[in-house]
Parts: sequence; C-alpha cells; structure tokens
Amino acid sequence: MIHVGHAIAAIRAGYCEVALITTARQAVRQVSVPGDGNLPFSQYEAPYGIIGAPINYFPLLAPVHALLRRRQNPTRNGRDSRGYSQMGQPNPKTLMYDTPMSFDEYHDSRWVSWPFHLFDCCLVTDSEQL
Repeated sequence: MIHVGHAIAAIRAGYCEVALITTARQAVRQVSVPGDGNLPFSQYEAPYGIIGAPINYFPLLAPVHALLRRRQNPTRNGRDSRGYSQMGQPNPKTLMYDTPMSFDEYHDSRWVSWPFHLFDCCLVTDSEQL
C-alpha cells in the first residue's frame, strides 16, 4: 500500500497526472512496522523512516555493500545494466526491444536514488536488479 500512498502524493504535488504502480505481485506481502521502540532494529531504523519499500532504504546500504564486498563502481554498474538490457532486446514485449543502450546513455540517465540510475531499476521484477 505504500506505493499507492506515494502515487497519490506525486499526483497531488503535481509531479504527474497518472501513476503506474508496478508491484501488484508483492501487494499481498505486509510490511511490519516496529511497535516497540526498545527493540534493537527499532532504535536505529524506525526514527529515520527506514521501513517499507526497498527504494526507501536500499540506497543507504548499497554503497557500503558495493564498495566493501563487490568492489562496485559506476563502470561496473553500467556494464551490468547494459548486459541485462541486451538480454531482453530480442523479446518484442520488452521496453528496450531492438534498442541497444550505450554506456553514455546509461550514465546520462536520471538518478533514481544514488547510486542507482534509471536503467539500474527493472519494472518487471520490482527493482530486483537493485
């Protein structure tokens, strides 16, 4: 339901006239909201609003994971995104059907939430690539 709230807020704020909510598959999953402020995860996460959709909290954790564990960098992110795009190009039902994405197009795309560009997100899999 958090996506519905975000969509309503975006429409009311004038950012868009129509909002497409793409996570219907996940709609039945409930997000637990901590009720006790004394729990360890509550005292560090709940006061900062780190509850709900992954795009709300994942960008806070991703840089640490990317830098320390995977040695991630913008070049590697672009290579991964371009690879996923190339795998979907032969399918006529995909958004990027028969449209190769260059490295410059990847880096020129808008930021969704640092360190992720638009092409790092996959609508079909509910941001699974992130």
